[in-house]
Amino acid sequence: MSIGPKQTIYLNNLNEKVSLTKLKANLEPLIHNFEPLDISLAKTLKLKGQAFITFRDVDLASKVVNELNGLQLLGKPVRATFAKTNSDKVVLDEAQLKEIKKIRHEKKIIKNKNIAKSKKKKKSIKDKSKRESTQAKDKNKKATDLSVWKNLPPNRILLLQNLDSNISKEILNEVFQDFSGFEIVRFVKPRNLAFVDFADDEMARGCLEHFDEPELKQKFGSESIFSYAKK
Repeated sequence: MSIGPKQTIYLNNLNEKVSLTKLKANLEPLIHNFEPLDISLAKTLKLKGQAFITFRDVDLASKVVNELNGLQLLGKPVRATFAKTNSDKVVLDEAQLKEIKKIRHEKKIIKNKNIAKSKKKKKSIKDKSKRESTQAKDKNKKATDLSVWKNLPPNRILLLQNLDSNISKEILNEVFQDFSGFEIVRFVKPRNLAFVDFADDEMARGCLEHFDEPELKQKFGSESIFSYAKK
């Protein structure tokens, strides 16, 4: 059966009459340049004359097989081929490499999760900041708008804005009909506002000053604005 290339090669027909120390001393210079990872010489009498050598990759192992096969070493031609199985060192190295890859993969997953969490957190902070900025702008705009409406010059026509949806023309008539000089309510339901006409500016001012903020919001809604209309 053909044996495929491996990192571990098998040597036999080595001179079994010399000591292992001498055999190794003569073998090492021949393979030194190929940087072997491990040299294992058979120590038992039955297996004497055999050796297993492991290299870091198959290409190096292949070159050594070609270099050593048939080479005279201590008076005998070396027979070199690939081992049936890789040495324990290769198996262990492969297992360690697999474990290292697994650990790296797990670290990468954790890193990616942390990056995703960080991005999500940054986005959440950014969105929150954007919302708060928008809310602040809306609040400032409302304050500015209110200030503008409250500082309009006197007018015989008053304007009610941001009315609650449950406000009707009948309710408005009922609220304003008893005020001196009241003429008519012009209710614009789609825009939640109403114009309240009086006979003159002074009578309109009397009505406007009658409503303080709490009463205004109670009658017409929490966002309601009561002011002179623009001329």
